Amino acid sequence: MNESYHKPDNRDDIKDRDDGIFLHNLFVLESMFAGFYIAITRGLTPIFLVSIGYGLRDILFFNIIGGILSIIIVNLIYKIGPNTNIKRVLLLSHILERILWSSIVLGLYEKELATLFYIIALASIAPTSVFMSISLFMAFEDEKYRKVLSLRSAVGSATSILGQAIMTITLYTIRTYQKYAILYFLAFIIGVAGSVVTFHIPLREKRSLYKLKNTEVDAESKATNVFLALSFLLASINLLAISWVPRLMIDLNAPDYIAASIGFVQVFASIIASVFWANKRIESYRYALVLLSIIPLLVYITPMPLLHIIIAMINGFALVGANFFAGIMYSGLMKHLGIFKSATLLTATSIFASLIGNGVGYIVASISTTLVFIVASMYGVLGLTIALLAVTEVSPLPKGMVRVYSRILYNSSMNSYLFIVFTISETAKTTLKIVALSLSFIILFLIYRILHYMMVYTSG
Repeated sequence: MNESYHKPDNRDDIKDRDDGIFLHNLFVLESMFAGFYIAITRGLTPIFLVSIGYGLRDILFFNIIGGILSIIIVNLIYKIGPNTNIKRVLLLSHILERILWSSIVLGLYEKELATLFYIIALASIAPTSVFMSISLFMAFEDEKYRKVLSLRSAVGSATSILGQAIMTITLYTIRTYQKYAILYFLAFIIGVAGSVVTFHIPLREKRSLYKLKNTEVDAESKATNVFLALSFLLASINLLAISWVPRLMIDLNAPDYIAASIGFVQVFASIIASVFWANKRIESYRYALVLLSIIPLLVYITPMPLLHIIIAMINGFALVGANFFAGIMYSGLMKHLGIFKSATLLTATSIFASLIGNGVGYIVASISTTLVFIVASMYGVLGLTIALLAVTEVSPLPKGMVRVYSRILYNSSMNSYLFIVFTISETAKTTLKIVALSLSFIILFLIYRILHYMMVYTSG
């Protein structure tokens, strides 16, 4: 009689598998609450700021200040990173971000409070993004990372639809300013529920944050070129996101619930897009980048507010593809850059994009609204060009040619960066010398005047 024996699973393997599923579910659950909270706070704030009297240039200026603060924060995080308790700082920044975004509603009582809390809230996104990316990179690799990224995007988009729907209905049905207080309070409650989930995420540093392999020049050039391509593409989208609501409400006289529905349909498209892009080959993401580059022009040349809803669906679909591309590229560069640097660069990309988009947008907005959308389109085309010429994964060109373009762009970027740093450094030194010399003359003048009065007083 033949007997079949079943080899029992190793208990450690079972435990690791169960822990992996538990960790996976917690990250997805956090995204579920975050989707609702982000949909309301990010979607409502431009509408709220316009309703209390701010214009496009005001909002752009606030975003510039917030972007500068964010860059400073990311730089500090990178410098003190080795001494950081990842989970503690993630939880702290997670909660603080939600408090700050919900506090913007205090602008109902003092307009300046909305300005203050909006700028600080923009800066508070940076640490949350960095440490959430670090946590994901620590917990998952390769296909597991892509899978959890896809599920987080889909679940977050689904709850964003609920948030957008509640926001749109509330703005339409309640005519008083109470509607803003209700929505911000609701976003805060749901956002903090996500913080509770974050508290229960077990982070074990199984993977080194800082230990690198020998970094190749190709890896450095790829990281730089991906950073530049995504920065310009996201700068286009960020400039568009800020300009879109004023374009609808001020230029086209659309009601606030139409403006709110733009975000709603983008999020709805994101759910389908999360499933669509999850299993695509990486070269397929070039089509998402192409779509992103033409969206700003479509928004500007479309005079009917209702047609903007269709454009918003295309934009939401393409934006998910671009975000997947960014996450996958930086995840692949971890073996050369380390988890901490990869996560910091991923966050810095969106911050730098916001800064250069809003900075130029603020300057040209005083001249013409048309120029804002032209600049957004130029950013999109520039980002797409860099990606197609210098990033192997999405370029249709032969790999050898892409590698040459990649090196040229990398060397040009580094030389430009060093020149700018040198120029700023020398300018700062010269300025300090002039200030010191001027102060010396002023001090000497004061001393001579004091001596003069003392001599006059003693002689008299």
